[in-house]
Amino acid sequence: MKILLPKLRSQKGAAVVGCALVASTLFAIVVTPPWFSGAWVLLGVLAASRVLVKDIQVKVPFEGFPSKGTLVTVDVAIGSRTSFGNLFPKLSGLPLRAACTMRREI
Repeated sequence: MKILLPKLRSQKGAAVVGCALVASTLFAIVVTPPWFSGAWVLLGVLAASRVLVKDIQVKVPFEGFPSKGTLVTVDVAIGSRTSFGNLFPKLSGLPLRAACTMRREI
């Protein structure tokens, strides 16, 4: 009986290590493809819309570091070009805009 107990104790650690390796590998196999496919689709959309880095403008209206409780608004504009610009010239250069207002809490 004394011979079996040390073997059982050494097998418990091996089971934990094996479970950790299998779980992390399974997690990588399940989570990684959707993440990469989303990034690939985003890259394709940006390439198809011909958005360049120089066309992206980010405006933050303050200098330095804002104090606690200050509202900060960030404005992002992307100059876009459409494929139907020849048919509708006024729609060919419309920028895509978004703004977000946040309060500094920390």
